Amino acid sequence: MRGLCATLLATLLFVVCARAEDSTHVTTNPRWLKVPNADDLARFWPAAAGGMGGSARISCIVTSRGTLDKCVVVSEEPAGHGFGASALLMAPLFLMQAKTDDGVPTGGAKIFIPIRFQAPAGMLLGEHMRVANNLPWRVAPTAAELAASFPAQAAGHSTFGRVVLRCRVAGNGGLKGCTTATEEPRGEGFARAALVLAHTFVVADDLRQSPELRDISVDVPFDFRDPRQPSPPIEVNDPEWLQMASQAMAGRLFPEAAAKAGLTTGRAFVACEVAHDGGLIHCAVRTEDPAGLGFGASALAIAGVMKMNPWTKQGAPVDGAHIVVPIRLNIADSAPPAQTDTTRPSKASDTSPLDQPVQVVQPHITPPSSPPSDSTYQPHMERSETRPTPH
Repeated sequence: MRGLCATLLATLLFVVCARAEDSTHVTTNPRWLKVPNADDLARFWPAAAGGMGGSARISCIVTSRGTLDKCVVVSEEPAGHGFGASALLMAPLFLMQAKTDDGVPTGGAKIFIPIRFQAPAGMLLGEHMRVANNLPWRVAPTAAELAASFPAQAAGHSTFGRVVLRCRVAGNGGLKGCTTATEEPRGEGFARAALVLAHTFVVADDLRQSPELRDISVDVPFDFRDPRQPSPPIEVNDPEWLQMASQAMAGRLFPEAAAKAGLTTGRAFVACEVAHDGGLIHCAVRTEDPAGLGFGASALAIAGVMKMNPWTKQGAPVDGAHIVVPIRLNIADSAPPAQTDTTRPSKASDTSPLDQPVQVVQPHITPPSSPPSDSTYQPHMERSETRPTPH
């Protein structure tokens, strides 16, 4: 099947196109409510590329709210010039309608987005900057605060708003010097609401001590939904864990009955609600394997100390979300836990975006004219065989 491409820029060429590689997994006629524009592309131009063009292909999971989650770089050309990393930074700028024109829900689908970067003749490269996409937060706005900040002037004719702020981190861990990187729709107060909410954020304590914060900007997304209108629940498909049980704690919690039975490993699935600070509450054992030997009770104890980033990369608070967490316990001196286990120690610095922050440049260009409509854009969407399970 031949894909349809939408050229979305005038002075900067940003082409997003797709084709169906396997017709048995195609979901047709999705509709984009928000896509990156020319100004967005300029803000995310990779520094390593200079004025050279390139391309990247990313794959993401579409949430029930139409945002993109669990995005990864599939390919980039030429390699090593930052096009893939810049494409990932732009993922929060996409927003898809919750259902296709055919009435098929887009939540849980996998989408491939090829992006071509082509600089216009005469583009002047500005100052290099290092940018992180979201950070581990100790404090972030709650769901109630985000709902209360929905602009009154937008009520009744805009059901959603998307904003990305580009900020610096102050010495006290808060945000400073925030500017609006993107706002959709414009002129209805969403950027102003985001700037007010920005005062709530405080980075995680471990990260606050990093001297690199002085040289890095952070892009903070906001997904506004009209609280007077029904909207899909918050999804946390790929939580960023800021606190987990240590190996020592997990070792102490290995069930005695299981050890006496000669077992060296076991696991349980725990269903929990997420609190406003990222902690897990109201947890209950869904399954345990093997059953009846105490792995469920141990998993509940471990879940009690776990905390995730309270603000998602899609721009929403996590409080009120419901997740299922698989927790595996291994007896002392046995093989290390699998990558998906949650029994290893973790600090905010372990998963810090400061390890390899994306470096972008701010090109100086003539402001582009309005892009053409993207209403005919048909990306390749592949339905996942199983819905992504948080872990």
